[in-house]
Amino acid sequence: MPSRWVVNPVIFHDGARKPKVATIPDPGRPPEIIDGDTVIRYYRHSSSIGEMERCLSYVVGADLSALDADPEIITVLDGNDENLALTPYDKKWKADRFEKMEVLLWTHGADHRGIGPDTPLWVIVQRLGKQFHEHFTPKGTWVSEVGKP
Repeated sequence: MPSRWVVNPVIFHDGARKPKVATIPDPGRPPEIIDGDTVIRYYRHSSSIGEMERCLSYVVGADLSALDADPEIITVLDGNDENLALTPYDKKWKADRFEKMEVLLWTHGADHRGIGPDTPLWVIVQRLGKQFHEHFTPKGTWVSEVGKP
């Protein structure tokens, strides 16, 4: 299934603070009728949520087009960047792609000093994630549980 890392708003939904991506139906997984009830299939996600109004989420879905259609959801890395041990150099990023990543880090207050084409993607994701929750640690492509290594 396609996946990506995104920065998205934290909203109040069904009595709890949630990442916006958790409230968007996945267009690739249509609703089903189960025992007479309509069950909507939302994007699966793992999110770094703190006290801020935005968060970092790793999102998985059959069709990510609803994320593309929402201007409040900012793509950090596409699923083809899933191997976080690789670097922008390994991924053959062009200069403008790398500059966009630097601007994204700067815009969200993340430390962008020392980030270069040879910096592993996990470092970039970690610096951004720590802006939203101090205990954020990317594990593989999923966010680790708070307080666990």
